[in-house]
Amino acid sequence: MSTLLSVSEGETVEIEDRGGTTHQYRIDTRSNTPKDELDPSLFATDGPHKLVLITCGGVFDEQSGRYSENIVVTAEPLGP
Repeated sequence: MSTLLSVSEGETVEIEDRGGTTHQYRIDTRSNTPKDELDPSLFATDGPHKLVLITCGGVFDEQSGRYSENIVVTAEPLGP
């Protein structure tokens, strides 16, 4: 099983919704992005359907209690 820390482009992931339906997506991109450089378009609600997953990554700063980067994964749906 992959995590966001190790997922690769081209890999398929499955997400189960609240109703129990499983949806499949193919990973398009995976990047480590400095927190202050996240692209606002990642949060768009218009345009083609896509899955965007964001988690913490990079170096943990004990003073601020924050990580230096975000791991950003985007994926396109497979099928209808």
